[in-house]
Order: sequence, then structure tokens, then C-alpha cells
Amino acid sequence: MLRTKDLLGRLDWPTALISTNGLNYIVTCVHQPAHNHFAFHRVYKGMTRLDPNFFFILVLLFLSAGCDDEHVQKLVILDQEFTLVFQEEGQLKDGAFKISFQEILEDSRCPSDVQCVWAGQAKVLLHFTEKNKPTDNVELILGVDNPELATKVIGAYTIRLLEVDPYPLSTREVAPSDYSIRLIILKD
Repeated sequence: MLRTKDLLGRLDWPTALISTNGLNYIVTCVHQPAHNHFAFHRVYKGMTRLDPNFFFILVLLFLSAGCDDEHVQKLVILDQEFTLVFQEEGQLKDGAFKISFQEILEDSRCPSDVQCVWAGQAKVLLHFTEKNKPTDNVELILGVDNPELATKVIGAYTIRLLEVDPYPLSTREVAPSDYSIRLIILKD
């Protein structure tokens, strides 16, 4: 059984818990590449159900919490792996560094249900901003014999591409919006 505090710990978005009349409500500000929206859920026996009757609480809470319509950034912690979905932006806690997953440039990896002569590679385009000054876009390549192509040093930071998901299957075409990448940022 999933408890409310366990559920809150799994959410990646700004989240608040409201308890009223013995009921627990989870309020989240959700960002997806195409749009932002609010979600308001009532916790019921370890599960959540959408509860549209309390939209006014949601609006009041997020007006005071500062959930903007522009976008919500994922918090990135140095020396810890994190995941970005297609066109999502992550930011270091101090705001000195931002990274966004712009595009999947190539995914020629051998599908997992096929035998290939060459393993292939996945190439992604990332955009970095350091101290609010945009830097060049950077391509990182995973799956080649040279692991240095999956790593880039920008200023005092080293960014390493660890994984590109989903892994290809011969029976399924992957849309760009379905991709996610796992990264780590180290400070030199």
C-alpha cells in the first residue's frame, strides 16, 4: 500500500499536501513540453483520484506558491544522476547552471530484438546556460568505442551522458517526445 508521504516523495514536481476534514489532497504543478497544467488529487486508501471539486484551493495554493505558466525546472544535484525527458530543463540548486534536452539527433542503436554487426549509437543535442549566459549547444554520443564522446567539459562542470531511453525495438518506432536521457554533472 502506497502511503501519502511515499507518494509525495516520488513526485518530481513542486508539490503540496493539504489535509482537510480528514481527507488528504496532493497539489502538483506539472510541466510537460507542450503545456503546463495543475493537478489536484485526493488521496484515497493509498491511491489518488482526480478531484475537480477543489479547483479553487488549487488556484489559491499555486498563486501563493509561485507556480508559473512559463515552465517548471527539475532540480539537479551535483554528482547525482538525473533524468531529463525530451525538451525538459534542469537547473542546479544555486541556479548557476542550466541544462536542457533539446533534440535526439540520431538513434542508430541496434534494436534489442535483432542481431547487428554494429552496435550503433545515440546522439543527443543539449543546451547549457552558465550564470544566465547561454553557451553553445553540445552533442553527446553514447554507444561508440570512444566514451569521451559522451562527456563534455563546460567551464567548471563536466556533463556525462549515461543512458538514452527507450532502447530501440525493431517492431516499434520511437517518437522524439518519448525519449529521455540520464546524465550526471560533476564540478571540477
